[in-house]
Amino acid sequence: MFKLIHGIGNREIEKVVEVVYNRECLPFDPWTAEEFVENLETNRIEKHLSDVYSTLASSTTMSDSVNVLLYFESIICNTHVSNRLINTVFMNLLVKMLRNVKSPALKVCFYSIM
Repeated sequence: MFKLIHGIGNREIEKVVEVVYNRECLPFDPWTAEEFVENLETNRIEKHLSDVYSTLASSTTMSDSVNVLLYFESIICNTHVSNRLINTVFMNLLVKMLRNVKSPALKVCFYSIM
C-alpha cells in the first residue's frame, strides 16, 4: 500500500538549511536579507548589486564563486528580495555561468539559487 505525502508544508521535506558564507572573503560589505529589504527603494541597492555582480562575474577561483553564490543565496531567502532579483541581470549572468560550469559543487549552488 502506498501513502501519498504532500511536499508543501511537510516538515520532513521542507527543512531550512542555514546558508553560511565567509564574510571576510567578500570584497564588498555583505548585507542581511533585512538590510536588503530596507534598502530596496534607495540608491544604495544599485551600488550593492553592482558590487555583487562584478564580484561574481570576475571570480577567478571556484571557492570565490561558491562564496559569492552562498551570500547571494542567503539574501534571496526573503521573498521581497527574490522577487526583486529574479528579473534582473543576475539571472542572465547565472544562466550564462551555469552553462560553463563543470564542477558539481558549483552547479548545486547555481541550481539552489535558481
